[in-house]
Amino acid sequence: MRAGRRLLIVLYFPFRQTTPSALYPMKREQLERRTAASPSKSPHQRSAGLQTLTAFEQLDLLLNDTWRAWRGKLDNRLKPLGLSEGKWRTLVHLSKGGDYVSQSELAARMAIEQPTLAGLLQRLEIDGWIKRKSASYDRRCKTVRLAGKTTGFLDRISKTARELRHALIADIPLRDLQTCMRVLSAFVRKAALAASNGRNGAKAGPK
Repeated sequence: MRAGRRLLIVLYFPFRQTTPSALYPMKREQLERRTAASPSKSPHQRSAGLQTLTAFEQLDLLLNDTWRAWRGKLDNRLKPLGLSEGKWRTLVHLSKGGDYVSQSELAARMAIEQPTLAGLLQRLEIDGWIKRKSASYDRRCKTVRLAGKTTGFLDRISKTARELRHALIADIPLRDLQTCMRVLSAFVRKAALAASNGRNGAKAGPK
């Protein structure tokens, strides 16, 4: 999935319940021990470095808290539709995938384990929300598509998400929102590039 498209979906329908470990910096105690063990730096330099790293740590927590707040608010507004968060998130991701999507691809998009997804899909299929069949290229592989009854449901999800988004950003200046979007876009682009290089955002160590 392209980085831009991933960002758009994140803003509307959050992906997962955990943030990649690469986003979490070391704990403050670890920072203090590492900083104190640097004899080449003065106490002032060590203190400034610790404060800087702690400030960046707040960014990680803020990203996670923002995602959790959005997911919680949206889920509360969607409860009257009668589907759990896991189910409506599955339907939303399927709506982004076009025709039949493999279960393995869907699990990757949702960042959940395939056994967990299999349980969700089984219940959705029983309730008539999705259809599954064996892939033509591999009978062992199952593909999934939305059933016709989801059209109105997905429209309601989009409407609810749009109303919530407007309510949350109503008092935020446009310039601030544009800056936020630029920062988040750069963040996603860099993460996608690191993932494509197989580095998970970390610099390669010495060989």
